[in-house]
Amino acid sequence: MDINKLKEYFYNNLGTIFWSSILLLGGSIFTIYYAHIRYMPSFDFQSSSMLLGASAITAFFMLVIIVVVFILPGEYWYRTFGKRIQESTHSKSKSENYKNSLCASLFLFPQATMFTSLFLVEKPYWKGLLEIGIILFVTMAYISTKTVSLLEVPKKSQNKMVEAIEYCWASFISIVASLYPLLLLTSLSDRAVDLQSNEMTIIAIVTILGINTIVAMRPNRISAFIFYGIISLCTLSIVLLSFNASTSISKAVIQLYGFGNFEVKTLTLKKEACNYLKAQNLHAINSSTDFCIYKDVIILSSLGENYFIEIGELEHIVAKDLVLSWSRERKTSNAQAENDELAKE
Repeated sequence: MDINKLKEYFYNNLGTIFWSSILLLGGSIFTIYYAHIRYMPSFDFQSSSMLLGASAITAFFMLVIIVVVFILPGEYWYRTFGKRIQESTHSKSKSENYKNSLCASLFLFPQATMFTSLFLVEKPYWKGLLEIGIILFVTMAYISTKTVSLLEVPKKSQNKMVEAIEYCWASFISIVASLYPLLLLTSLSDRAVDLQSNEMTIIAIVTILGINTIVAMRPNRISAFIFYGIISLCTLSIVLLSFNASTSISKAVIQLYGFGNFEVKTLTLKKEACNYLKAQNLHAINSSTDFCIYKDVIILSSLGENYFIEIGELEHIVAKDLVLSWSRERKTSNAQAENDELAKE
């Protein structure tokens, strides 16, 4: 294969390749979701390129956010402290393996200590313990910094003390940042994750610490583009394959644009659909000679000529011309919710 011809084709057809990639990603989102619910509507992908494009762009930004949140703890620690270790005059004579091992150890020890303590402390108390730890750490860091600046400490000792404070601060920020990918993985997983005993949580913690340790000891001789490209691909592969995130992302995109996977409070159907559901022993909350109303219905798919709905434990295909209307709960802000509670009292 001629590389020069391949490059020429790529540059001449950059727009076509970009849009084809967008449509491919959008088609993948729809394929994964409809394979999950085991239903495929009569949906023309070619005539709905804008729909696929919007879905693909949304999914792309979700994937970027996952990668950024996932490697942020190690990247922050490397930028604030790890890079200084590799470039310091003290470790200049040391081997590359020694500096990498030192960075990995200094980054990993406080992280492993924090996650281990979460398992040792009972679940109702670990959030409060973390909040107390944050307050104490910020207070001690402030006091130590003021002490170093006010007291007459020798320059060499003062530098070591400042470095120790900076190391603690970088480790603290990285520890807090490590909680976000853990929460992200637990939210992407279909089944609930118990912080005390679930094996998925242990796998998530090991994955987070493993990838961020590699980021924290990044050698300078490797190109940043290549390094972050490999780390990003590894992160996405682990998250998408090991934690079922591909299904969760497709569900979120489909729900965001109202294509499916959303719940309606009431669904009003025509008489023909009512008779069919009644034959399935599904009784409406309200019915008349012309229509019936069902409560708490999940619209799995609203694309195509039919609705694919879930009532109770059964899934049904209902023609769109048999659906009169549906109603959804209005999303309220926290302030509005508080006002509603006061009004009830």
